[in-house]
Amino acid sequence: MLPGVAFAADIAPRMYTKAAVDPGYNWTGFYAGLNAGGAWGNFKPASTMASSGASYFDPVTAATFDAAAAHSVTATGFTGGGQIGYNWQLGNMVFGLEADFESLRLSGKAASVLPPFSGTAMTISSSVQTDWLFTARPRIGIASGNALFYATGGVAVTQLKGNFHFTDSGGTGGRVEDAAFSNTKVGWTVGGGIEAGLSGNWTVRAEYLYVDFGKVSTTGTITGGTSSNVSLNPLTHSSGLQASIVRSALNYRF
Repeated sequence: MLPGVAFAADIAPRMYTKAAVDPGYNWTGFYAGLNAGGAWGNFKPASTMASSGASYFDPVTAATFDAAAAHSVTATGFTGGGQIGYNWQLGNMVFGLEADFESLRLSGKAASVLPPFSGTAMTISSSVQTDWLFTARPRIGIASGNALFYATGGVAVTQLKGNFHFTDSGGTGGRVEDAAFSNTKVGWTVGGGIEAGLSGNWTVRAEYLYVDFGKVSTTGTITGGTSSNVSLNPLTHSSGLQASIVRSALNYRF
């Protein structure tokens, strides 16, 4: 056999073996990074009035109050923070776990003036806000080269804050009620995104999340005025939060 032919025959199997085991881009491993984006949502604060036959507010007044005190507060704001996670790649399937903590500044307020009853006017106002967000989510995706298309969903946690104020101009000195809550609320989130590997160990992504926190409620008692039945009408106030988040992120893979 000629020397050149023998050399080519010798390296051919080694070249084939190297190509066969070349893994290409692999998503397995730990990562951490930063994110930033925008959020918009709706709080829907509401107030309801208890009523009985012997109480200060009759059923008709209570029903009118409940309808007027059902507010819809739309809010937009900035979100930004950091995330950490781990991916496992099996073939072209990628499974992962991720947790993030960030600022989520959404707030708003609303007020209603009820029609006068016996010459008096009632007003109810509400203000609601949240300042931060934590999520813990599994991820599942399909890798195509250095691109990853994924869906995600899991637990979301935030602190919902609400303040409510009621006034009734009737009666000696008028009647007022104030109530507030500040509760850490567990909800859920679902979303998805696309992530791309860059040179070195960096990746960049675009992501959408929807979060829902149900409702938080509190009760307050009307005070003031001359009616002896005013304490029979506690007011129940509640608010929740449903929001959408669009954000980009930069991660470093260890």
